[in-house]
Amino acid sequence: MADDPSPTARELAACDPEASAELIEALSHDRDFGVRAAMAQDPRLSVDRLIEFFGTRGLALRAGGNPNLPEEAMRATLDLLA
Repeated sequence: MADDPSPTARELAACDPEASAELIEALSHDRDFGVRAAMAQDPRLSVDRLIEFFGTRGLALRAGGNPNLPEEAMRATLDLLA
């Protein structure tokens, strides 16, 4: 799935309950913004990678909605919206 030439197909990994955390992590580094955005919302993504997304325009708010994000980082996301 990670090697599929279609970004849409790679995005769908986030919808696959059997996709491994390793696959989600790998796709979070994809060259396509849409793929990275889909992975930013996946709870299987590591907290460290989620925090990295806060430095990427357009991905910070998506990462901020990830249920795996620590409370402190969630509060920082809310501050971005204020």
